[in-house]
Amino acid sequence: MSDGRNRADVPYAIPCNLRIPDLCLVYLDLNHWINLSKCKSGHKDRQRYSGAFDACAAAVDEGSALFPISLSTMMEINAIRDPQQRL
Repeated sequence: MSDGRNRADVPYAIPCNLRIPDLCLVYLDLNHWINLSKCKSGHKDRQRYSGAFDACAAAVDEGSALFPISLSTMMEINAIRDPQQRL
């Protein structure tokens, strides 16, 4: 019996005209994007996240993963005034 928090028992209702690529969809929250961006911006913590960045970049390069960005994440990124902090 489902309590409403785990809906694995109910199939997703996907629109019939939606094209779903045959690859892994990976959702990253804002903190993940920030940490990955440290690898490209020369941040002092870039080595800490380089393994994750390399794995994500490799998945994109080989076409096995797609990293969609949510509207709420885009809104938070756009709220950052300093363009250098958006890297």
